[in-house]
Amino acid sequence: MTNSAESNSIFWERGCTAPNVESIVFRTHNRILAPMFAPETRGQVNTLDFGCGQGATVNFFHQQGYNARGVDASSKDIGIACKIYSDISSKFEVCHVDPAKNDCYGFPSNISLVTAIQSLYYLSDDNLRLCVQKLCSSMRSGGVLYATMMGPQSFFFANSTEQPDGMRPVRFTSTRQTIDHYYVNFTMDESHLTRKFHFLSRFISANMRLTTAKAKAKNFITPSVA
Repeated sequence: MTNSAESNSIFWERGCTAPNVESIVFRTHNRILAPMFAPETRGQVNTLDFGCGQGATVNFFHQQGYNARGVDASSKDIGIACKIYSDISSKFEVCHVDPAKNDCYGFPSNISLVTAIQSLYYLSDDNLRLCVQKLCSSMRSGGVLYATMMGPQSFFFANSTEQPDGMRPVRFTSTRQTIDHYYVNFTMDESHLTRKFHFLSRFISANMRLTTAKAKAKNFITPSVA
């Protein structure tokens, strides 16, 4: 692993308390999945939350009737998820922080939706490419990857410095916390986003495209996989 991956892995093992489902997850379901799959068919529809943390999003999709799974590099958070949602504890799995050491994530094939909220931007350019390629290789035709990337408008960017392979160490101290040995792969603008995910072209059909929506500190990507 690179130093940035090792540092982030240590940071994640502190755990991240996030008991609520983010609003963009509700919108993803209502706008994309719900119109595609009738409630009586959802048990056969695979969804994966990459970087699931303590499991709220996985539980949400499970409650909607989908065959939902979640993976995270933090064994602490996966352990908490298994306790909170003990009825679906088998749906949670610890993945290795190094994408090369994971054969697949969650499902080997036939995934309809991958959510990656606040997770992909912790990967270096090389690891991001390998990770997303593995995710897309496990998706069905027409599947959707819905992810967030952190932009330069973020407070974190103002407290970071440049280094190779896309990663920037973030350091600051506030009244709430001290951040050190914490690395983020920022996406500077929509053009940079497209270049960063150029390798997706082999997964996306001719009549599909990489679509983006701008937000204050994040870029969202929703590539449909052929």
